[in-house]
Amino acid sequence: MAVGYPSDHAQSTSGEFSALGLCNYSDEHPAISYGSTQHAAVAHAQCLLRNYHGYNIAVDGIFGNGTRNAVINFQSSNGLYADGIIGQLTWNALHPGLD
Repeated sequence: MAVGYPSDHAQSTSGEFSALGLCNYSDEHPAISYGSTQHAAVAHAQCLLRNYHGYNIAVDGIFGNGTRNAVINFQSSNGLYADGIIGQLTWNALHPGLD
């Protein structure tokens, strides 16, 4: 079991554990922000914010005010420019142990 990850992380068919577990996502990581219509990417970011960074937000694929506020807080807390836009630097910071 990987140290520092929830106990419900996913195990692949090769026996390797995925660091993202419940937040597995294999698509692009586009820049997303308030009102974004890329619902799968938004839900992935929400899942990471909720399950790995402790933000009490819905994982619904809708980038609304709650998600925007969580992203701004996350960015500010992690020394990133706090603009509420999830770009490459924010994606990198959101992924647990994948820097």
